[in-house]
Amino acid sequence: MRHNSHTTMEDMEAIVYLFLGVWLFITARRRKGITARRKVITANRNVMQSRLRISRRNAEEADERVLEVLQRCRDYNRNRLQRYSKLRRRGPCVWMLDRATEWWSVIVPSFTHTQWVDNFRMSEETYTYLCNKLRPAMERQDTTFRECIPLKKRVAIALWKLATGSEYRSIGHLFGVSNTTVCRCVQDFCAAADFVGTGINSFTRPAEVCRNGCLH
Repeated sequence: MRHNSHTTMEDMEAIVYLFLGVWLFITARRRKGITARRKVITANRNVMQSRLRISRRNAEEADERVLEVLQRCRDYNRNRLQRYSKLRRRGPCVWMLDRATEWWSVIVPSFTHTQWVDNFRMSEETYTYLCNKLRPAMERQDTTFRECIPLKKRVAIALWKLATGSEYRSIGHLFGVSNTTVCRCVQDFCAAADFVGTGINSFTRPAEVCRNGCLH
């Protein structure tokens, strides 16, 4: 009987120790798991904080770059406005293609009476009279962008075209003007001669002169 009771007590102690060991094991595992989870949470928190700091730093750098770009744009616009203001304060400039005009400005003034008749089919006196008659219809004014072609030169261009029938390009090289200017001078001359034709005996049929391109 004593032997059985002694065995029962030992079994009870073994069971208690077993439960105690299991409880300690489970508690240790739980504490270890909690510690590991805390470490993971701490690591994740550190990573998130690091990413947040990097994001804030990048955002600040982006803001600084945007402000720098805006400042550059303001400086650029200010400089453009200043340059534009300086350009506006300048006087009007005259622009035109530089062409050779020595023939008209140097050689023609030295023409004799015979040379005038041979080249322009009229004397210099008749040419001057013709310019005075056509002045109200053909004379142009200088603009802020370019100087106009003088009246005498416009009349001479038209007379040369009508007298010789040369090409616009050749006449343009001769007088130092463009092909368009030669054509416009001829058209203006014919229209002016038609308008003032009652006082010009040399041009009885200006429309026919324009069509044929030569004097009769």
